[in-house]
Amino acid sequence: LEARARDVQMLKFGQEVDLEVLEKMSVNTVAEELKAQLQKLELQNSRELKAWEAQIQQAAAELANVTKQNTEKLERVAELTSAQHRLEKELNGTQSRMVAEVGPSKERMKAEREQLVSLVKLQAREMEALKAEINMLRRKGGHVYTPSVRKTG
Repeated sequence: LEARARDVQMLKFGQEVDLEVLEKMSVNTVAEELKAQLQKLELQNSRELKAWEAQIQQAAAELANVTKQNTEKLERVAELTSAQHRLEKELNGTQSRMVAEVGPSKERMKAEREQLVSLVKLQAREMEALKAEINMLRRKGGHVYTPSVRKTG
């Protein structure tokens, strides 16, 4: 039987084939299945990694865009705050000048009051003089014309 196997090997292969070596060299199906499974997992992980990297790039772009928008808004707030301070400063300066120009000073008010008091005293003296003249004319028998007062009621 061994001789026959050797003859068949010589006819088919042109030399004697060691079956033990051939078995060791034969394809290990378990190892090949594991290799195929490993390649499949590597491909799946590679796709998943690419998807995550795309999401990261998208999030980074969105972050840059939002940061840019926030920076523009902060710059606008700074401009408006600066303008507000400038306007408040101008308004305060204008108000203080107006108060100084329009608002009477104490000395001016005192002088005006004294002038009014002297005017009232002068008018009171004139009234007394007119009353005295009216009384004198009544004693002499002269006619004193007084305005007529209508009574309503």
